[in-house]
Amino acid sequence: MNKSTSKTGSRIWIILTLLSLAGLAFIFEYSKTAGWTTAFTLIEIIFIAILLFSFVMGYVRTGLWAFGHRSLKQLDERELMVISHSLRTAYAIFTVLVLSFLLFVALTERSISMVCVVSFIIFAHLLPASIVGWDEVV
Repeated sequence: MNKSTSKTGSRIWIILTLLSLAGLAFIFEYSKTAGWTTAFTLIEIIFIAILLFSFVMGYVRTGLWAFGHRSLKQLDERELMVISHSLRTAYAIFTVLVLSFLLFVALTERSISMVCVVSFIIFAHLLPASIVGWDEVV
């Protein structure tokens, strides 16, 4: 990983990425119910731009994305421990969030949009690298 970003800098990019992903899904769901307006469309475009920019700055430039997606054969013992911890933590967080979301959907008798599904898939890929970036200096 590139050692040029401080822990605070990494955390800011991680927060921006995850919040923009959540905002993208929430605005889409709200707009689907309330009706699309020019303002909602503009907000969605802004969230997409923030998501892409913060992903590049926080995950690609720091090497978090590559580190989290390397083959286990390429990692040393310490890196294996870091990845193992991040995967276990990410699995627990993701499971609780998705099951809570599914319970909410079942109780409110709503349908699940493709944007929510894609957001959860992106979140599942970002979460282990986010945990590494949050805990480690990258």
